[in-house]
Amino acid sequence: MNDEPEQGEMSNHALRSLIAVAWVGFFVFAFFRWGPTFPLPLDGESLELTRTDIVSGEVGIAKISVRSMLGNVLLDNMLGGTDPKTEGWRFIQWRLILTAAGLLLGMLALGRLFIRLLRIEHESTPRMETSVFAYGLGVSATSLIVLGFGLAGILQAKVFVGILSAAVLLELILVFANRRTSNSTLVDEPTSRAFVCACLVLVAPVLLMIVLGALSPPTDFDVREYHLQGPKEYFQNGQITFLPHNAYTSFPFLTEMLALLGMVVTSDWYTGALLGKLLLAAFAPMTALAIVAAGRRCFDSKAGWLGAVIFLTTPWIYRISIIAYAEGGLAFFLFMSVLAVSRFAHHRSGSNALLTGLMCGSAMACKYPALLSVVAPVGLTIGWLCWKRTEPNESVSKATIAKTIVVFGVGVAVAVGPWLIKNLVETGNPVYPLAYSIFGGTDWTPEINARWKTGHSPPNHKLTDLTSRVADVTIRSDWMNALLFAFAPLALLASLKHRRAAIGFWLFALWMFGSWWLFTHRIDRFWVPIIPVLAILAGVGLHAVRTKPIRFMLQGVLVLGVGFNTLFCVSPWSGYNAWFQDPEVARQTGDQQAAMLLRAEAYNERSSKPGRVLCVGEAAVFEARSDVVYNTVFDLNIFQEICGQSVSGGLDLKVERRPAEEIRSRFQERDITYIYVNWQEILRYKAPGSYGFSFFVQPWHFQKLVEAGVLQRMDVVKRDFNSLSEFDQSVIVMWNTRDENQQYVAQEIYRVIATPSP
Repeated sequence: MNDEPEQGEMSNHALRSLIAVAWVGFFVFAFFRWGPTFPLPLDGESLELTRTDIVSGEVGIAKISVRSMLGNVLLDNMLGGTDPKTEGWRFIQWRLILTAAGLLLGMLALGRLFIRLLRIEHESTPRMETSVFAYGLGVSATSLIVLGFGLAGILQAKVFVGILSAAVLLELILVFANRRTSNSTLVDEPTSRAFVCACLVLVAPVLLMIVLGALSPPTDFDVREYHLQGPKEYFQNGQITFLPHNAYTSFPFLTEMLALLGMVVTSDWYTGALLGKLLLAAFAPMTALAIVAAGRRCFDSKAGWLGAVIFLTTPWIYRISIIAYAEGGLAFFLFMSVLAVSRFAHHRSGSNALLTGLMCGSAMACKYPALLSVVAPVGLTIGWLCWKRTEPNESVSKATIAKTIVVFGVGVAVAVGPWLIKNLVETGNPVYPLAYSIFGGTDWTPEINARWKTGHSPPNHKLTDLTSRVADVTIRSDWMNALLFAFAPLALLASLKHRRAAIGFWLFALWMFGSWWLFTHRIDRFWVPIIPVLAILAGVGLHAVRTKPIRFMLQGVLVLGVGFNTLFCVSPWSGYNAWFQDPEVARQTGDQQAAMLLRAEAYNERSSKPGRVLCVGEAAVFEARSDVVYNTVFDLNIFQEICGQSVSGGLDLKVERRPAEEIRSRFQERDITYIYVNWQEILRYKAPGSYGFSFFVQPWHFQKLVEAGVLQRMDVVKRDFNSLSEFDQSVIVMWNTRDENQQYVAQEIYRVIATPSP
């Protein structure tokens, strides 16, 4: 393929170039002019900066240094850091990096063995494509291995390290015994080393930031509540079991099993969590390689490399890579499902149908919504490709179509089925906590289910909301990349051959957005898995412009966009990154978020008979050093269960309190010696549009227990009442927890008095 326009497109070439320039100019202007604002504390005040302000240096940006604007920036640390005792290159956790590399190598080898076993590889398959599929199969298989041994109570490092080491050894033997030379039949434009090196130079800073960010302490609520807390409890228990106090841990946990693997290998839940985060961060570069492979198969290599650059330098990708969300794994397996469909279209074999099913099932093993966003559309595409005639005289029997669909379904079942079976055995519901009205479920009630459905359903289906959400995704999202929607529409201007493939990718992207808007509660990161699909389209769109001056100009936009995105990733707006800090110093950041919980634990440790701390309103307990008692907002409220006469998980107004001595006895039965109450979190749950919270948990219940000699207040944190929203202020007034200094009680610690006063 050459860079000259094809014969049939000569007359439209100038018009396409004009359209490309006009669209890119308009969208980039809109992106920076009408995008979100970002807070910047300065001299005791908070400025709201637009993207234009950040670029132009207006509205006070010039008054502060690069370091104070961007925080603990990379450049400062490269020059030695401001405090050599706590910052510097020597604090990079090389042991964890090397351990992660070894585990990833083992997963890759394991995946290669499955490719050999399933006869998925062909002589026409490019090596990069084979490698990314091997990685996907290896990660999925490793997750299921950890699940299987975890359910059996065999969480031992020697088992997992032994399996992965044996996979590496066996694969090496097979490689040397049966070397092959790739004879790819895919027609492709040769990609120069200089072009590839230029792409690697553009993404290198972000890749370094991803590694350092992944090794930073977790600070996100969901991560501290269940993404890492669930694996932590499994590790501490020595077995994967049903956790009735944390419904989120009954979700499919493909990505979380990598965190559990890290904990087992390091024999420490905290260090292992950092190792697990690093393993999860590997999804970003592997997805980028998958984009390159997709470009080679469906378009051309340069388009794939450009798409990979745009993908990796998207702030959203950096963010989900360092925070340990499940969306990184979902984005990878979603895109691998698309790539597998492309393989199936090229060679409609049973092995490719099976591979596609395995990738789709692995996507669903990351998050349930993938059933609608990935499994359903890809399955329909497989069926359509089977039915579609490739030649005028070619016919396909219904039996062949049915067989292919069955093989695809087997792949899905193998990848996600163990998670569904686990839930079925533990709760009686294969998709617990979903579909309660159909399957029921242990420790789930109609009242909880009603709150769940309300909290996780679309707020409305108004056209005005749809247009607003389109603007949110394309322009107003804080961590969006202007290059995605600036270049992706240009893919429709590509050559006829590439345009057909681009339309297929666009249809899938539109389905992803549509399923997000139609069926979910529209949290922004839930649409993030669309990004790799948009990235390949952006690469194709950029490469589709053939006029050299116009292409040169668009490449300049690419470089400037990458530069802006890289600086934005460095900024604190994209997530906490400890950079080159001493790991122990960095850990204090997470400890600060859990300061009162850790203080309650300290009280408990100093007591004559240490017991357990009950958390009320607080579920992000990852930093806890001891065995704490807690429940998420959708689980039966433990405080109400102990102190109230009834508990259903609903928001009952008329639940009577048990007698004081009975409550004391029930605390002692559960070995609860201290109670930590986070009223600030309870306020958040009570806010309009949030999940709601038990009405039984009220400050006066605690006050009555103090007066009855059951509890003793040990500590309190107060905050400014005037900083609250109008609704929150009304709740505080109702609770009567505001003092004369306009301070309200945000958090409290109580001691359970073991014996009544004489």
